[in-house]
Amino acid sequence: MIMPFWNAGQYVDAALRSVFRQSVPVQEVIIVDQGGSTPESAFPDHLRDLDGLHFISSPQTTPGKARNLALAAATGDAIAFLDADDLWPLGKLERQVSALQDHDLVGGFTRWFTETISGDALEPSPTASVCLLMPLLGACLYRREFLEKLGHFDEEFVFSEDVDLLLRACESQGRILALRTVELYYRKHSQSMTHGYDLARDPHYARAVQQSLERRSATGNHRGVHGLASYMEPTRALRTTK
Repeated sequence: MIMPFWNAGQYVDAALRSVFRQSVPVQEVIIVDQGGSTPESAFPDHLRDLDGLHFISSPQTTPGKARNLALAAATGDAIAFLDADDLWPLGKLERQVSALQDHDLVGGFTRWFTETISGDALEPSPTASVCLLMPLLGACLYRREFLEKLGHFDEEFVFSEDVDLLLRACESQGRILALRTVELYYRKHSQSMTHGYDLARDPHYARAVQQSLERRSATGNHRGVHGLASYMEPTRALRTTK
């Protein structure tokens, strides 16, 4: 599992606990310190000795560069991502590892939240909203060889590097499955890198979409990339996690 870290000291303990509570054991957690965190939001010293954690220091880098550094160091055949302020739901890896046996990329829905359930820092409030659109990076599980074919993250992006990667995945001949389950809890807070972020005005997002259009136009590739309806598992009532 790959986790870029920046200014998330107050959240990373919960993020890691959500990883290590999975029924499928996580073999390695690679944390890339992007540098620039304030002293009160730095990575907590008491967590550095946890078994299975590997640290890479890359001061003042972007999330895409940080993830590429971690990918170069990773040894597993299945690659997952989680930002240091987000959470994985119970059963995420069990569901996605099973599905990955027949696919190259397995995604899922995202639940956006600001508050967790009182007494349980790992579960969002029941009123948190569910995003049924294009899955976020932390909601996905990739085959390593598929990521290598895609070329990893484009390091010229500051934002939307994950959108660019997913668009390239959708354009590929890869076997993609979108589960009808929530596979990421995304925390909204004022210290987030994307706080105040406006997708409609993001030039990086616009560039990712434009590049996808240009690639598909040049190759005659008309595979759908707007939403993931064509990749959804068979229709059934929405299965939810807490």
